[in-house]
Amino acid sequence: MVPMPVHKTLLRILLAAGILLSVIQFWLPAYYLTCDGPCHLYNARIVHDVLSGSGGASLFERFYQVRISAIPNNFTTYALALLLAMFNGAIAAKLLYTLYVLVFISGFLMLLRRLGVRDSYWLLVVFLFPVSYAFAKGFSNFSFGIAFWLWMVGAWLRYLDGKRLRHLVPFIIVTVITYFTHLLPFVLGVGTCAALILSYSCSPAAAPHRVRYLFIRIGVLLAVTLPFIVLAVLFTSGEGGLGLSVSPHPYRLIELLQFKYLKGFTDREEIWAMVAGVLLTAAGVMIFVRLLRGYTIHRHDGFFLVLLASFFVYIFFPEEFMGRILIISIRMQWFIMIIVACIAAFRLQGVRYREYAGGILFLCFIILSISRIGVMQEASAALVPHIEAGNHIRTGSTVLALDFSPGGRRADGTAIIPLNSVFHHASQYIGADKPLIFMDNYEANTGYFPVAWKDGVNPYVFLGSGGSHEAQMPAADIQGYEQHTGVAIDYVLMWGYTAALADNAAFRKLTAPVDSGWRLVYTSAGDNTRLYARIGL
Repeated sequence: MVPMPVHKTLLRILLAAGILLSVIQFWLPAYYLTCDGPCHLYNARIVHDVLSGSGGASLFERFYQVRISAIPNNFTTYALALLLAMFNGAIAAKLLYTLYVLVFISGFLMLLRRLGVRDSYWLLVVFLFPVSYAFAKGFSNFSFGIAFWLWMVGAWLRYLDGKRLRHLVPFIIVTVITYFTHLLPFVLGVGTCAALILSYSCSPAAAPHRVRYLFIRIGVLLAVTLPFIVLAVLFTSGEGGLGLSVSPHPYRLIELLQFKYLKGFTDREEIWAMVAGVLLTAAGVMIFVRLLRGYTIHRHDGFFLVLLASFFVYIFFPEEFMGRILIISIRMQWFIMIIVACIAAFRLQGVRYREYAGGILFLCFIILSISRIGVMQEASAALVPHIEAGNHIRTGSTVLALDFSPGGRRADGTAIIPLNSVFHHASQYIGADKPLIFMDNYEANTGYFPVAWKDGVNPYVFLGSGGSHEAQMPAADIQGYEQHTGVAIDYVLMWGYTAALADNAAFRKLTAPVDSGWRLVYTSAGDNTRLYARIGL
């Protein structure tokens, strides 16, 4: 089969344009919003101040404990804490996101080239993946973990191809980083490396010493990863075990074809996510059809084992296990499509479809990025008056932030970003630049981040049962919290306020103490944001 000719200069221009568009989308709005992103940023401020003994260290130490431990989910907190030593919160977040896409794109390009892709429009597929539903959800550690997975697998392939111990050094470094970033990508990384050992040992190049090759490489992999596997088992056991029961979820097949979790912010992305899903699914079908016509073992066929295992997890695993909602379908759907892109790299070489599909997927990326830039600038403009409320909050205060519009609200009442509730923790952008105690710091209540609430003042115990103060119609026992903890709530910050709320019984119950004990000190244009200060402040 004659491969499609590729204009090398054009390919380089498109790669450069893709990198620029991937990065610039974070820098055009004043604030770049993801659902959990501001909370990660706020907790990074806590870590920075407590460990450095500066800023709000004494305030934070009254409410939080900072734990330095060997558990996953640490990377983005410490990376942001380092950035906050030099930049304000909004810039630190943008720098982190920029680092993420650059690590992701460079790792994916490196991996595809390791798999045999050189001058091919299929390289352009890498730009489609970094900004997904998981990223918009604020799953920063998981997203970074997948970026490091790309580097981890690429480094392992370099070792398998070079067979020199010095090639292990990059693999060891990125494996350690992956573990401390997120547990799932680490597990996927170890599994992928093990699967590649099998395919390499079964390939013609490994004969006649296949068994020896197999055991030596498995021994090397275990020597590097076993300490972290043990830590992972201890962490899982400490969380109460997997608590796993499997059952089929066939509707996820349709969602996979639609690539439902590529869209991250609005439904306008749906058609282009679906185009991408159909193209990638078609590539997967084409791969299997070609294999049925005549299968010979390729040294990279370990990716097929990873694909099958990932597909099983995606279809059969529940959304909730290990005692928490992991939303496994969001994470694994994204990963499956990445694996398909990797398999197409070495199993569709010389196939014109791959080149055409790479160009169309790049077009999907461009359209999605332009759509996201527009809506994120609109979201940022809506957020600015809310952030300005922070100018009226005294340093060292406690703040109860109440969110009545997690998707933002336009003048006509429609949501700015209906997916992912990106405004939900947006108030914590204020806490990234000023020592404050925000009562909606969910991250400190999870037990698997570096920051944790101290028992006697935890608002998830005494203020809102099960986090009810974070619900779209919040329920919070303000007086009960103050009586149990001896901590006074200094400010109540409302986002998404409308006059219609005054007729809501739950709202009246929530704000009855505010009406008598606080005074209104700030309202934004349109009365979307309201800030109440305790009388006497």
